[in-house]
Amino acid sequence: SRWAVPLGSSGRAGQPDHDDQFTAWKDGTLLPVNELTATEAPTFCLRAVDPEVDATLLHSWFTQPRAAFWGMAARSVEEVAGIYGWIASQDHLTADLVLLDGRPVGLVQTYDPFVDEIGEHYDRRAGDLGLHLFLADDPARAGNTQDLMRFLLSQVFADPAVQRLVL
Repeated sequence: SRWAVPLGSSGRAGQPDHDDQFTAWKDGTLLPVNELTATEAPTFCLRAVDPEVDATLLHSWFTQPRAAFWGMAARSVEEVAGIYGWIASQDHLTADLVLLDGRPVGLVQTYDPFVDEIGEHYDRRAGDLGLHLFLADDPARAGNTQDLMRFLLSQVFADPAVQRLVL
């Protein structure tokens, strides 16, 4: 494969390869596509929320003013643990921390809209998966949100039954 893009191979301002392809792009020249090296590519993974272990972290995220929409600001750490304990016990719900090189940078929750009551508020279709995403206000995530979203989409759509996301 060959390509050239105006924002370079990283597309991230401030990195050495931010504009390394601009001249080729401007001149209409294509360059070979190379895989990112392990040191360039952020490593994301998902880990199931452990309600007792992760409640303090989640509480610290949810009580920030920017998280008011999450509706958990008035909850105690113990209440957060209880809520995520209940989520873990449900077959139609998941709650996972998004880790970037082992560091928590977000929370992704999924639900079956045919089981969960929120699905009653829109036109559900076979193959739908409901998803809630909370991104932490963490400097480690800066510049990596696009890669994080690409990772999450690859995880969700790895299940061939998933045809549409409801966010």
